[in-house]
Amino acid sequence: MPDPKNKKKNAPTEREQRKAKLKKLKEFKIGSDIRGYGEYVDKMGKVDALMDKYSVPNAFGAAETMDQNAKDALLKAMQEAALAGEEYMKNAMAAVEAGTLKNLKQGVPVIVNSLQGMLNRDQETLEQYDPSVPQSLPKVLGDARSTIVFLDDDQMQKLGGAQNSRIPITFKDNRGIERKGMFTKETHAEDYDKTVNDLLDSAAERCPFEKGKESIRGMLKTYRERNRERLGNASDAQVFHELSKELVEKDPVWGKTKLKVKALEKKLGMDTSVLGFEGLKGIAGAFHEYDKETDKNLALYMNGGMLGMKQGERIDNLNSAMSAVTKLLGTPGLIANSVNMKFVDKEGKVQEGTFMDYADGVDLANGGAAMKAVNKAPFDGDTSWKGLKQLADLQVLDYICGNVDRHEGNLMYRTDEKGNIVGVQGIDNDSSFGVFAEKEKNRHALPGADHLNVISASMRKKVMGLTPEMLKYTLRGRGLSEEKINAAAKRLTMLQTSIREGDAYYKDHPTDKAYEPGHLRTVSDKEYQKLKIEQLYGKGEINLFSLTHVKIQSAVNQYKTLERYAFDPETARKLQQKELPWVSAAGRGFTGGNFLEALRGASKLVEDKKEKFKIGDLTSSLHGSSPQWDEMEAAAQKVARMEQELLANPNINITAYNARRAEINAAVEELGKKNDAYLNKKMGDGHVDDLTQLVGKNKYEKARIAHALKIKAFTDAYQKPPELGEKELKEMKEQDTVEFRMAANAAEQQDKQQAYKLLQELHKKHGLAAPEKMKAEQDRLRAEAAPQAGEDVPII
Repeated sequence: MPDPKNKKKNAPTEREQRKAKLKKLKEFKIGSDIRGYGEYVDKMGKVDALMDKYSVPNAFGAAETMDQNAKDALLKAMQEAALAGEEYMKNAMAAVEAGTLKNLKQGVPVIVNSLQGMLNRDQETLEQYDPSVPQSLPKVLGDARSTIVFLDDDQMQKLGGAQNSRIPITFKDNRGIERKGMFTKETHAEDYDKTVNDLLDSAAERCPFEKGKESIRGMLKTYRERNRERLGNASDAQVFHELSKELVEKDPVWGKTKLKVKALEKKLGMDTSVLGFEGLKGIAGAFHEYDKETDKNLALYMNGGMLGMKQGERIDNLNSAMSAVTKLLGTPGLIANSVNMKFVDKEGKVQEGTFMDYADGVDLANGGAAMKAVNKAPFDGDTSWKGLKQLADLQVLDYICGNVDRHEGNLMYRTDEKGNIVGVQGIDNDSSFGVFAEKEKNRHALPGADHLNVISASMRKKVMGLTPEMLKYTLRGRGLSEEKINAAAKRLTMLQTSIREGDAYYKDHPTDKAYEPGHLRTVSDKEYQKLKIEQLYGKGEINLFSLTHVKIQSAVNQYKTLERYAFDPETARKLQQKELPWVSAAGRGFTGGNFLEALRGASKLVEDKKEKFKIGDLTSSLHGSSPQWDEMEAAAQKVARMEQELLANPNINITAYNARRAEINAAVEELGKKNDAYLNKKMGDGHVDDLTQLVGKNKYEKARIAHALKIKAFTDAYQKPPELGEKELKEMKEQDTVEFRMAANAAEQQDKQQAYKLLQELHKKHGLAAPEKMKAEQDRLRAEAAPQAGEDVPII
């Protein structure tokens, strides 16, 4: 009988994989003749020794918790290993290029790149760990893996069937923090050149003349040769995209594509007489098909032509790679933060992708009512210099990351109470990390480092303090090729060179201007307060200062004049608050974080108010249930009941608590076995050997299977909470007492709404029923509380 624990579940953990790779590197002495081998292996060994120390489980299945000293020691060891790894990697790549490592081209560089990526993810997670809420290392690392969200049929329908490339959602992450934003499905680069050439092949087939067919198929080559200096190395996708702008115009009324026949003769030197009417229609049709999916084909152009993306490379996670660089520079708010995420539908199918936080600000690019959020001159206010500084900082980030798609439309604008733009936040950051170091003969839209014009003093300090090795290490483990990582490092060094050259130039050429063209100037915060946005760009320059000012100010002028949209602080506030559909997060989020979250994990899963059904409803109202289902249901209800009973008694002593906790751990383990037995039976009944292939015969069986898959997700992620001591239990009880007293005080002051809200939050935290259903529970607690003289009753 197939095991429902699929291959991915049975695969070794990432930590086990990393240790296996390092072992392979050591035992087989792969690349041991490369300079830096010994130091790298030694420092990685020290990291592993420390990680092992904080991963050994105790009698309760939980490892020793980490304090601040332990965190600092491990981070220091990781940093030393990271730098040694980058030095070793550089030497290995040099050996590859020199030909001395030819037989190991897929050995050392690949293994070390993978090791560095895994180490980087662990280090990034550990840096966010707060020792004031003590946890063991396995729990810290485990809780930080990709967030998982589950969708039932209703949610799928509300989200447009989850067929859109971007899905707006709200969920709680594994720390219990509410997150609003956009989920982008996993997307991969296509064969962009094939896409556009297929369009031309179809056009050529319509032409009745052989010479005309050859002319159509050779259009891209001809145009490239005629513009060799500018497009000599451009991809077919890039050439086709440019031709579409040169040869086609769109009817503004009917939206039909019209081919400029004279432009064919002028731009390409084509003899249109050999094309015939059908050939011309074919060319027009090719560009029309391209134009029908403008957004998709613009992505083809940017990813293929501008970024040099190769077929199969993942695109969506470039957002999270850029987020990592933003944090490295100490400016995480410059772009909307992105993390990896997985969707699991009711059938148990997994959709991987990237989640981007909802950006802070207002979308001004499309005009309309959004213009109520700004005044007539939003860039000229007393506080607008803060926005100018962020534009300058964002340019620097975009340059290092090679983001070729930054413009006024993928920015959100923060405004103050007077309608001044005081900040920006970048969105849609997936057109980044191209292989080009800088603008090369206009082949893409990334300006040169010295054409950024100005850099803030604070950003200058961060850039000059960043080494290429640390940048490359930060980008490891994010799906980027070595070529792309090296290109980012090269852009960093070019930027640092431009900064130094700018310092030298302005030392010898003092000026009262914001900048001199072609020379990057460092500007202090104090100087920014005296500058206007018009002073930060010149005629014909295309940078963020010019794009945002020209486009946004133009939109402001239009809507303020024609639509008469006056600045309205209340509208501005509402525009920055958006309600997005709620989805249920699961996995480690239920058992991670603090002790209370760990305790109520099972009961929250089983009694989730957002579900259309509960476990008890399935067998009591549906026919055809199996003994395996009944046993699994009983086991789930037992876990939920045990958790709720434990939480309902705030006065439980340490010994009783720890004993009960051990019983619950055993009950969860039993639940996992019963759940596997049920899924085993269903897989056998359906003659399938993989959970992703498991579907029910009807809606009732589908409902049971879907719920069983959720139970499986919980039991797979469940980690045994560590044993509580007097201190932890005391803190929990004191916190609850304070919250009860706050509710009591609110009730005494006749603020029933506030009292009810506080009770709701307290009951929700403990996995209990809503306050109106808790009268009996409150009466019981009152009786047990038995107040002493002069003592407040901590309940209402």
